[in-house]
Amino acid sequence: MPSREESAAANLRQAIRDANGDFVVEWIERAVDGYFLLFRNRQAVHRESRIDAAVLEDGPATEAIRTLVHKVKAVFGQT
Repeated sequence: MPSREESAAANLRQAIRDANGDFVVEWIERAVDGYFLLFRNRQAVHRESRIDAAVLEDGPATEAIRTLVHKVKAVFGQT
């Protein structure tokens, strides 16, 4: 059985694939105040912090995780 962090990472990667995102999850870490995420697109990096655990742990098809992925796509200039 995967850990909560492993499940969150898998859900996030699936959501990125579903959205045709051209970036990867470089780092994911669960902390007291939520998840810390580091994304990479070639040489560019972007970080998100204090992401509620439910956003990532409830599955790749939730509105909250899709919103997060679309936000990161916009940061990297992807439409």
